[in-house]
Amino acid sequence: MAMEGRLNWTFELSNGTTARGLSASEKAQVGGFVAVIVLGIALNLTVILLVVFKKVPKKNTIVFIVNMAVADMSSLLLEPTYSINSIISPSSRWFGLDFVSSALCKAYIVLLNSVTWVSLITLLIISLERLKEVSSVVQLNTLSRRSLALLIAMSWALSFGLHTIFLAKCDAEQIDGSFDCVCLQEMDISIIFLVSNGLYFTLVIAIVVINLVIIRRLVHSQAAIDLPAAQQERRVKKFRSAVRMVLGSLLAYTTCVTPLYIFLSIYHVEFLFKKTLDYNPSEVAVYLFLLLFHVNCVLGPIMYFVFLDDFRHALRSLLWNKKRRSERTRSCNTTSQTIMGEMNEMDEMNQRHAENINEAMENREGINTCSRGTVTVHKNEVKENDEGKSGLARQLRNTNDATESSEVKTCKKAPVGYTNEAIDTNETEQSILDTAL
Repeated sequence: MAMEGRLNWTFELSNGTTARGLSASEKAQVGGFVAVIVLGIALNLTVILLVVFKKVPKKNTIVFIVNMAVADMSSLLLEPTYSINSIISPSSRWFGLDFVSSALCKAYIVLLNSVTWVSLITLLIISLERLKEVSSVVQLNTLSRRSLALLIAMSWALSFGLHTIFLAKCDAEQIDGSFDCVCLQEMDISIIFLVSNGLYFTLVIAIVVINLVIIRRLVHSQAAIDLPAAQQERRVKKFRSAVRMVLGSLLAYTTCVTPLYIFLSIYHVEFLFKKTLDYNPSEVAVYLFLLLFHVNCVLGPIMYFVFLDDFRHALRSLLWNKKRRSERTRSCNTTSQTIMGEMNEMDEMNQRHAENINEAMENREGINTCSRGTVTVHKNEVKENDEGKSGLARQLRNTNDATESSEVKTCKKAPVGYTNEAIDTNETEQSILDTAL
């Protein structure tokens, strides 16, 4: 693809940008490019990482798909970012005019136009490999690592070979006071572009025909190959999924890429024949052509996840594990909150229990104090009673002594009536004891 057409039309979309800021249309353009870049890189990087971390088995088709994912990521990192910079800062589209800036300009344009073809050539290689497998009556050995590396290198070499002319025709230049990376509009450039466009449509038709042949031979080869029914079913399922992936990717590719190719073909036909066709698309249409061209890089990984069981199961497992980790995290958080709540309740209960114990201890100390005072009073009362009893006993003994002395005297003086006096004495003693008690 001729780079000058894509760059010039991209610049025309942003030629109204000044230091005053972006218009609503320019903001929409930048937003569209940013969305495509983010989604495309995220999806293609997921495809690559699933294979790198061995979530998907490294089969031949899987390795080729990784090659297409790398090419799509490279495409997203080149032209959309350049277009965003052209819209935001039209006065600084390139670095300068020195040797390094010139070399970067040439490499940038060759790489930009080449990565678009890598996916198409890789789809052709996958289709040819599947055709060879389905056409064989015996099971073929898988490709060696050397063969895989050679085929992948060939997809890039052919893509670069188609666009090496840009190394001589493109360079960094100063236009209207600003640096830019442009390609000269010459006859040979337009011819090469139209030839490459013809080759593009030829490859698309070839891939469609090859996959239709695969489907036909797959149906007729089931009876020819002597395999168990279960193994034949797995074989048919594998080939059908691969064919669907190739055709789905090809449909997405042609739908997204063809409008821009047709537009640029008209541009070069006008230059070759020095005629102006009655075709003047609006700036919005040109922007949509360019944006749709890169939407293909977003749709590619979606086709892999939809049509290939290995990628679909790996993605489902990844999302399921992520969901389980999220649920486990929420469960742990809920459990932690429950435990913390229970611990707080236990702390409150322990605090209330400690307060009750302290209150009980204070009450017990008050009771013990009162008890000690009561016991002391009782002891004093008993002591006083004992002392009273001792006094009464001494009084009783004194009385008895006095009585005995009196009785002796009485007995000596008057023996008659002794019995009655003794009785009176006993009654008196009993009365004193009763009083003491």
